[in-house]
Amino acid sequence: IELLDDEIIAKTSELKTYYPRTKKYIDAAKNHLVQVEKIENIFVAGECLGGKVAANAAEYDDSYIGCATLHPSSVNNDDLARLDVPTIVVGGFDDPDYTDGINSFTNKGLGDYSYYKVFPEVYHGFLASGANYSNPIISNVANSVLSIVATYFDQVLEARKVNPEIFKRSGDRKEFKRTNTVLGHFGNVGQKGGVV
Repeated sequence: IELLDDEIIAKTSELKTYYPRTKKYIDAAKNHLVQVEKIENIFVAGECLGGKVAANAAEYDDSYIGCATLHPSSVNNDDLARLDVPTIVVGGFDDPDYTDGINSFTNKGLGDYSYYKVFPEVYHGFLASGANYSNPIISNVANSVLSIVATYFDQVLEARKVNPEIFKRSGDRKEFKRTNTVLGHFGNVGQKGGVV
């Protein structure tokens, strides 16, 4: 059995998190919500490698009014600092420290609508398809995380009811620029799985 070395992980990560390659699928879902379901306020969320895709989508597409990255992989503090929407970051004990990235939201006036928490009782990948939801610790944390996301996204929606212009973005499309992102923690991805 070949173990995953840094080069293999980097190539796999690039395939799964390279935003231009996934953008057409994200746009299809977004367009369905806007055109068919007539939804005006759209958030983007992802877990594990999908957290990187969600962060890229929030950075480069002004359609989104909030972002959640749940035990993200390949996301670093610089990635978070570039976001200009309310953002939620949740991780396990073995995920990177995102304190600096989340603190950047305070300077942008988004601090009250952004959130960061580490659950020390769970590992990276606790929301993934391979997670053991029969374990009450994991299922309780998973329920807590989903409640956090719903609560913070609801706060954003309530703020927009009072002031429809809050969190409104320029509408300008940013050109995607590949960054030299240092790979984030992959935890036990090989054993626990990850869903994008």
